[in-house]
Amino acid sequence: MKFPYQNRNAYWAAVAGGVCLTAVIAYHVICGEHGYLAYRQAKRQYNILRQQADQVHQENQKLQQHIDALDKRDPATIEKQAREQLHMTKPGEIVFTLPEAEPKAQTSPAAKDPKAATP
Repeated sequence: MKFPYQNRNAYWAAVAGGVCLTAVIAYHVICGEHGYLAYRQAKRQYNILRQQADQVHQENQKLQQHIDALDKRDPATIEKQAREQLHMTKPGEIVFTLPEAEPKAQTSPAAKDPKAATP
């Protein structure tokens, strides 16, 4: 079918407009604020948070078991706490307690050289 000159230009303009519209919609679907890339990032973040929540849940269960053991007056648990926190011993045992390492304080050059501090 042959188009008159004006209709042919209108046809190609409509095709070009359709291609541009399709490209804009495709860009929005892929790269838009709620597009595929944003969805993947949100899903990745969700998985990280889910793993952290699972770890916290497991830690919470361990602490709850520890609390339950203390509430039941479990002798082994109570002895462990007494040894670790109160440094208690059984007769004949010796406990060595090492001092905790203190972080090194930053000193000024005047503190290192006493002569520099005096006028």
